[in-house]
Amino acid sequence: MTTTTGTLADVLEPFDERLGERPEPELLTLTEGRGFVPQVERFKKRLATDDTSDYKLVRRGYVAFNPYLLWAGAIALNRAWDLAIISPAYPTFRVREGFDSSYVYWLLTGEPIRLRYDAISFGSVPRRRRAKVEDFLAIRLGPLPPFPEQRRIAAILDKADAVRRKRQQTLDLADQFLRSAFLDMFGDPVHNPKGWPVKRLGSLIRDTDRINYGVVQPGPHVPDGVPIVRVGDFSNGRVQNPTSKRISRDVESAYRRSRLAGDEILVACVGSIGQIAVAEPEMKGWNIVRAVARVPLGSSVEPAFVSEYLKTEFVQSYFQAETRTVTQPTLNIKQIRNTGVFLPPIEEQRRFVRLARMLSAQLAHLSRALSGVTELTDSLTQRAFRGGLA
Repeated sequence: MTTTTGTLADVLEPFDERLGERPEPELLTLTEGRGFVPQVERFKKRLATDDTSDYKLVRRGYVAFNPYLLWAGAIALNRAWDLAIISPAYPTFRVREGFDSSYVYWLLTGEPIRLRYDAISFGSVPRRRRAKVEDFLAIRLGPLPPFPEQRRIAAILDKADAVRRKRQQTLDLADQFLRSAFLDMFGDPVHNPKGWPVKRLGSLIRDTDRINYGVVQPGPHVPDGVPIVRVGDFSNGRVQNPTSKRISRDVESAYRRSRLAGDEILVACVGSIGQIAVAEPEMKGWNIVRAVARVPLGSSVEPAFVSEYLKTEFVQSYFQAETRTVTQPTLNIKQIRNTGVFLPPIEEQRRFVRLARMLSAQLAHLSRALSGVTELTDSLTQRAFRGGLA
């Protein structure tokens, strides 16, 4: 089998096509981990201007990335829409002749290349770290197999991903059940029908601690370093497969205030704003990136209760309304502190927690299975792009 090596410029061709006077198709946004999603699904509202004539077209098989979030994995290949539009700020590309689009999808989203995205992103403020198109296209690749071999590799990875997606769907259903149980027990926070007292989240923080962001510039991956949690690691209220990114202990030591104790709530503040996860005890000593806020709660509330409360549509709408945009949407610590939280008696909170723990045992089993499939997919991807997937 003949293979060649090259750069992303050998695989992708920069291509800029605008909507112009054509009817507006599906309006997409670009996320870390989920790729392209409809903007109204992601933000619960339309953010685009009324005049979208200057928005970029992404036809099926086109690639785009968010230059300010490429380091977090905000890159996607359109596999679902024949025609859609995205923000004019996103660089767009066509797959060059001789490359299978599914193979390119795995090439661009696999673990081997994600760490390189982080390395080419620059800037002193994490949420403004930017990747240049020329640096992106200059990323060197391993062996590039001929077209038939690309299709064979893509088919193997697609099958592994189908298993992963089915297990993720099961986790999603379990998460939906817990949300329904929360509303049944405590009522909708919009109306607070049971009249629970309301306090600011900032007043529930444990003494001598505070809500804070994490590491500003994590630097390159260090195999024996400290695990760091990124927004892309959030899934169904848990942190999935976080140890794929580790940072130097010297870098981490400068951010002791954001070091995890293993019992905090984590809030995504950049990119997938408002996503919630709970730090597990085994995560003690780990850290978080600047795009994540750490919320250390005191003993007056149950973290599992507050975590579920923060996932409600009421709070998520508040987070979206309070988002500030400089170069990209960002949720600030002040807005998190000011979040109103209704507080049933601690006994009622604990009753919910007991239910959550019963479900959590099942979720943990499913989560481990999902992590195993994810790790298998990453392993297959690494082998594929080293030329070792026989």
